[in-house]
Amino acid sequence: NSTGELFEIVGDHTTRHDTMLPFANALRLSSRRFSSLDFAAMSAKLTTQEGRVELSKLMKARDDVHKLASVSVPSVDFASYRERLSSKAVVDAFESALRSVQVPEMADEMTAKVDAIFAELINDAKTSSVASAERVKALEEVVAAFEARTPTDKVTVEELLASEPAIAAEIAAEIDRDDWTVAESKEKQQEKH
Repeated sequence: NSTGELFEIVGDHTTRHDTMLPFANALRLSSRRFSSLDFAAMSAKLTTQEGRVELSKLMKARDDVHKLASVSVPSVDFASYRERLSSKAVVDAFESALRSVQVPEMADEMTAKVDAIFAELINDAKTSSVASAERVKALEEVVAAFEARTPTDKVTVEELLASEPAIAAEIAAEIDRDDWTVAESKEKQQEKH
């Protein structure tokens, strides 16, 4: 099933194998790692539905790990098997074999790599956040300047020339040159030549 529990059906009762016991330490380690994550803070920072769905999957995986880590695995009742089976030697052999199983402690080889990847992602996110905040501020200034402008139909020539010094300088230069032609008629004159 989804929790990965191993079952042995014997007669009319079900018992878990002792082989699950060595994995308890790994599950508890995973459970502690999941517990250190701040899912509320992560959720508050998500902006897309896809991100929320992935976080939901991660939270479900965390819950599954917590359930598995909290499961108490009972020992196999070999005495009961000895009473019910005629061959005590078979039960002894199974008990001996099960007790001799040595599952090595899981070595954590991934945490450092994952931490480095997450640190890089967090650094990239912070850089993007700062750049986005700067861009938002610049755009807000543009919007504020646009909203503060007088509507085009209400702007006087003096206000336009004061707000656009380049246009004012060009007009002043044309007046100084005694050039009274309109830009369109200047283009036509250049085409004739």
